[in-house]
Amino acid sequence: MINPDQAPEDLWQRLNAAGETRQYERGAILYRAGAVVEGIYLVQTGEVNLQLGGSRKKHALESSGPGTILALADAMCGNCHKLTAETATPTQIRFIKRETLLELLRITPRACMQIVQLLSEDLLRLHDALRNDASPKSRGLR
Repeated sequence: MINPDQAPEDLWQRLNAAGETRQYERGAILYRAGAVVEGIYLVQTGEVNLQLGGSRKKHALESSGPGTILALADAMCGNCHKLTAETATPTQIRFIKRETLLELLRITPRACMQIVQLLSEDLLRLHDALRNDASPKSRGLR
């Protein structure tokens, strides 16, 4: 998940122009863990919950609001989704097909570098969160 404050405005505009608008009611599944990646999701309005696990046993990870880019790492790798995304409120999304995203990055080197930077920042954020969770202080140990 790429946070709204991370994406440069020109990248956001390019992605918006390449996508199609989709409306979802509360409780709609955007994608499920294990499903083939079809593209990325730009949250325009509303809130989306990201969950680890399948339909029976879910573990909430985080909530995403307007300006968030969902499924970017999965789309770049071409793997199956690692998480499930479910709308918490009525939500508007701009959906960009994986093939469209890859073509945009192929013909726009600046956008490609911006995506690399966003994914790198997201990886560092995850690394920091894991490191902080693993520290003796965060586990209640002294």
